[in-house]
Amino acid sequence: MGYSNVAPFLVYAFVFYVMSFFITKYGDSSENCMVAVLVMMTASIAISNANAHTPDLARAKLALKKIFCILDKKTLIDPYAANEISGTSLEEFNCTIEFRHVWFKYPTRNEWVLKGISFIV
Repeated sequence: MGYSNVAPFLVYAFVFYVMSFFITKYGDSSENCMVAVLVMMTASIAISNANAHTPDLARAKLALKKIFCILDKKTLIDPYAANEISGTSLEEFNCTIEFRHVWFKYPTRNEWVLKGISFIV
């Protein structure tokens, strides 16, 4: 546990040593060196965060493939057909829909999500 706590401070010490070397040997300004250090630290944090999610890429790729298979599937109902077989379209709808004593639970759960709810749409 002690080594893992001291490791970041050793890295900081090395970075400041290298920074002082560039300032004294090459005459760089301390501002430019500090900007370079902050850019490298920010980039390394971003890379490590992105690297943590690489195992999920395979699952995401598979999920995307399934989504495109669903989207590419041809439907049996033609939404653009104007015949009576595909259904009727209403010009105007002025009615209400009433739900009375609705009970619902997901098949994989034991708890009820809706318990005897009634409402009008």
